[in-house]
Amino acid sequence: MFGVLPVSMVGWYAYRSGDTAITQQIAEEKLVEASQLSDQVSRFLEERLANIKTVATIAENLIEDESAGNLTGASPERTALEQAITEEFTKFVQDYRTYSNIALYNLQGNVVAQSQGSARELNQRDAAYFQQVLNTEQAVVSEPVATAATDGTERLSIYIAAPVIDAAGRMIAVVAAKIPVEFIGNAVFRTASLREGTTYRLIDSSGNVFQNLPDPESNAMGGAIAELLPLFPEVSAQKQQQAWLSNDESEQLNAYAPIRTATDLDWSVITSTEARAAFVPQSQLLRAIALGTVLTALAAAALGALLAKRATDPIQRVTKTVERLGQGELEARIPVRGNDEFAILGSNVNQMAAQIQNLLKTLRQNAEQLSHQNDVLAGLAQNEALIQGNAQEVAKAFTEAIAQTIQVDQVSVWGYTSDRSELTCLDRYDRSAQQHSQSDVLEMAHAQEYFQAIDSVIATTDAPDHPAIYSLLVNQQISPDVQSVLNVPIQIAGQTAGVVRCDRVADRTWQADEQTFVTSVANLISIAMESEFLQQEVSHLLRRVSDCGRIIEQRKIEKRRPNIDNGT
Repeated sequence: MFGVLPVSMVGWYAYRSGDTAITQQIAEEKLVEASQLSDQVSRFLEERLANIKTVATIAENLIEDESAGNLTGASPERTALEQAITEEFTKFVQDYRTYSNIALYNLQGNVVAQSQGSARELNQRDAAYFQQVLNTEQAVVSEPVATAATDGTERLSIYIAAPVIDAAGRMIAVVAAKIPVEFIGNAVFRTASLREGTTYRLIDSSGNVFQNLPDPESNAMGGAIAELLPLFPEVSAQKQQQAWLSNDESEQLNAYAPIRTATDLDWSVITSTEARAAFVPQSQLLRAIALGTVLTALAAAALGALLAKRATDPIQRVTKTVERLGQGELEARIPVRGNDEFAILGSNVNQMAAQIQNLLKTLRQNAEQLSHQNDVLAGLAQNEALIQGNAQEVAKAFTEAIAQTIQVDQVSVWGYTSDRSELTCLDRYDRSAQQHSQSDVLEMAHAQEYFQAIDSVIATTDAPDHPAIYSLLVNQQISPDVQSVLNVPIQIAGQTAGVVRCDRVADRTWQADEQTFVTSVANLISIAMESEFLQQEVSHLLRRVSDCGRIIEQRKIEKRRPNIDNGT
C-alpha cells in the first residue's frame, strides 16, 4: 500500500502537468483550421461579388447597344436584348460552373432574360436581397433560401445580386446569380484536408446550418445549430474565435470562427471533432504514464517491505521533483543512483518528464511552423503580381516561397491548356540550384493515370509505387531520383485548373499542416489564374459588344437607305 501511493501520486502529478498545455495547444490548432476555412469562404464570396459586378457591366453595355432602355414593354429591341443576354449569361454559367443560373430583372422584379438550362425564375420583387439592392444600389449576397430545383425538389441556395447602372448613373435593372449551397461546399472544402472524426458546418445569420460535411445529407441541414450546440448563441454574440467542449450526445471539441464579408453577413464556420480523435496526444501520454505507474507500483509493492526504512528520503525527493514538474519546471529531474526500486522510480519519473517536455516541444514547434506558414501566406496574398492577375509571375514567386518554407528540392506550378489535353509548366524552381524554368509541357496521352488522379491531393512517400506518379517516371516527366511527391490541385469554381507539385529526393512524410499550406498557396494561385482569365473574358466580351454595336448601326443605315432612294 505504501509503495503504491507514492507511485500513483507521481503519475497523477505528471499527467496533470502536461494535460493543460496539450489541451490549449490542440484547441489553438482547431482555431487555426476554422480560421483558414473562414478565409476561404470569404474569398469565395468576394470572387462571386466581383463576377456579378462584371455581369452587371456586360448587361448595361448590351442594353445600351440594343437601345432597349424600356425593360417592361415588348419591342424588337427588347427581343434582341433578351437573346443577347441569354447567350452571354449561358456562356458565363458554363464557363464558371459555380452558378445554377444568372438572370436579368427589371425594377419590378420580373425576369427580362436568364441563362438556359433551368426553370424560369419567379418575380423577385419581395425578396429581401432584391429590396436591399433597390435601396442601396450596391452588390449583395443573400441568406440561404429554399428554391425549387429542376427535378421539383427544394434545395438551399444563395443569390449574388448587383444593380445595373446606365451612363446617367440611374439604376435600370438588377442582375442576380443563384448558387446552390452545395456548390459552396464543393468549392471551399474540396481542396481542404478534411480530418477524420471532424464535422465542418457553415452557419447563416439566423444560426441555421446550410452546409454540413462530410455528410451533406445530415438531418442538421437547415436546422438551428443551437439545438446541436447550446453554447453557440453565447459564443456567436462575441464575434471572436473560440473553442469549447460539449457533452450533449458525445464529447466533442468545437471551434468557431466568424466569416468576414464585404456585405456584413453574420455567417460563421463551426468545426466539431470527436474528443477521442482530438485528444490523441493526451491519450498516448496517459497510457505511457499509466503503464509506467503500474510497472513502478508493482516493483515498489514487491520490494516495499524490504526497503521501508530507506524509503523516506527518496520519496521526499520524488515528491518535491514531481511538485516542481506540476508547477511547470519541466527541467526538474530526480538524481538516480544504484539499481534499487527508488532508482527505478526516479528513472520512470525522469522518463515521463522527458516525454512531457518532448511532447510540448513538438507542439511548440508545430505552432511556430503554423505561424511561419501563415506569415508566408499573408506575404504572398499581398504579392503585386497576384493583385494584377499575372499568373506567370505569381507562379515564379510562389514556387520559391513553397520550396523555402517546407524545405523541398523542387516545386513546380502547372496549368491546363484551353482544351485540357496538356499541362503547361508556368514555373519550376530548383532549390539547390536556385533557378527557375518554364518550358515543359506534359501531354495527357503520355501520362493518363496522372491526369485522372490530379483532381485530388496526392501525398506519396514512395513515388515508384504510386500509379499516377509512376506514369510520370516511365515517361521521364519527373526525375528518377525523386522519392516523395506532394501534388495539390488548383481549383477554380470547383474545377481543376492546374496543379502545384512538390518533389523531394529523400523519403518525406507529408504532414497535414504542410498539405494545408500548399493547398492555401494553390488557392491564391487560382485567384491569379481566374483574374487573368476574367480579364481576357471581359476584353473578349467588350470586343463582341463593340462589334454588335457596329452591326446594329449598319442595319439602321441600311433601313434608312430605301427611303433616301425614294426621295422621302
